[in-house]
Amino acid sequence: MTKINKLRLVLLLTVPVVLSACSDNDDAAKAVNSTMEQEQAHSKAVNQEAKQTTSKEVHLQDLMHHVAQAKRHAEMHGFVWSTTDALVEKGYTEASKGNEKVAKTIFQEAKLQFELSMEQAKYAAQHWQLLVPEDD
Repeated sequence: MTKINKLRLVLLLTVPVVLSACSDNDDAAKAVNSTMEQEQAHSKAVNQEAKQTTSKEVHLQDLMHHVAQAKRHAEMHGFVWSTTDALVEKGYTEASKGNEKVAKTIFQEAKLQFELSMEQAKYAAQHWQLLVPEDD
């Protein structure tokens, strides 16, 4: 009888631990799923914006304006890639030469790079813990 009571006592003490571990696991899984859903929704929105703004029908002056706005936003986030400014300069050079098609293509690439750099900044802000080294 003493063995049975000890067994019951051990069982009663372990059940809450197991249940709380399972509930923590569910919370973590829900958090991961919600984060993944948010990232997917955000990337879909960015992809839709890119499709809308990269059409060939956009006037060159408007595209230059969009690139300037994207640059300002990227600079606010502090994530401007080193290759993007060279693209913008090349776009202005081509536009001044009168190569409108080439300039549009270059400006669209620059705008896409600015948008991707902003996505990188948002990812870094959300996952800054990954950048902190751990002491063992």
